[in-house]
Amino acid sequence: MKSQTLEYAPVDLLFKAPLYTSVADAKLESMGKYARSLHLGHTSANVDNYCPFCKKDTTWQRSVDADWVAITTNKVKVHTAGHYGDPNQWWLDPARFIIQYACSRNPQHLFEVNFYFDKNLLTLRKVGQYPSMADMLPATAVREELLDEISRREYREAGILASYGFNVASFLYLRRVVENLVAAASVEAESEEKDFDKERFVSAKFKDRIKMLGERIPQFLADTPELYPVLSEGVHQWDNATCEKALPILRMAIEIVLAEAAEKKEKARRDREVKVQLQKLHGGNKGAAL
Repeated sequence: MKSQTLEYAPVDLLFKAPLYTSVADAKLESMGKYARSLHLGHTSANVDNYCPFCKKDTTWQRSVDADWVAITTNKVKVHTAGHYGDPNQWWLDPARFIIQYACSRNPQHLFEVNFYFDKNLLTLRKVGQYPSMADMLPATAVREELLDEISRREYREAGILASYGFNVASFLYLRRVVENLVAAASVEAESEEKDFDKERFVSAKFKDRIKMLGERIPQFLADTPELYPVLSEGVHQWDNATCEKALPILRMAIEIVLAEAAEKKEKARRDREVKVQLQKLHGGNKGAAL
C-alpha cells in the first residue's frame, strides 16, 4: 500500500483507510505530533460511524483503556524522555501500539486499530484492525436473503475489496451485479415470451438490452442508463483513487437497484401465496351458500 503524506487525517486513517495504509513525513517531530493526535483522539475524539455489533449508526468515542492511561501519564513520559529529547516523539514509543474506540450505545462494543512505526523510514503503518473495514460498512437497505446467490455473493465481494483498498476491483464486482440482474431478466423473458429475440438481445448494446427487457428490469436501472457506463469506465480507465471517491454514490445506486429487485421478488412470492390460499378457500367452500 502506497504511503500518504500527513495530510491523511488521523480520523480517516483510523476509520476509512484500508489495511497497510502508511503515512510518512521527513521529520520525526511531525510524526510524533501525528501519533499524539491518534493516541489522544484530539482530531477524532468522537466519530460518527456504523457499529457492526449494534447493526446501527453510532458515535464512537476514544476509549480510556490501559494503553491510553499508560501513554498519557507522567511516568511513561519521564521514562521515554530518556529515549528522545523531543516530547512529541514520546508518542512513537513503543513502535507498536493500539488505538481503541468504544461504541456510545454499548461500551462493550470496541473498535481497535493496530499501528507500527518504522523509525528508519519514518512511516506509520496501519497493520491491523477489528472489526474489519468490510464489517464497518453501513448495513445495506437490501434484504440480501431475497437476492439470488450470485448477486448476494458478488455484492459482498465488492464491499470487501473496497475495504482493502482494491477499488477498481470493487467496481468490477458492482458491474457484475448489474450484469447478473440483466442476465436473469433475459432468461425469464426468453422462457415467458415467444417472440423474445435472444440473438438480437445478445448482440445489442447494454442500454438497448435494458430497453428490450422493459418492466423485468428495476425501474431505477432503466431510468439511469449512465450507471453501467460509469462502472465500465471505472474498470477500464480510472485509477484506484478516482474509483475510491466514486464508490459511495455507486454503492447507493446499486443498493437502490437491488432493493427494487428484492421487492419485486418478494411481491411475486406474496402474490403466489395469496393466490394459492384463495384457491383453497374457494375450492373448500364450493357448494356452500353464499
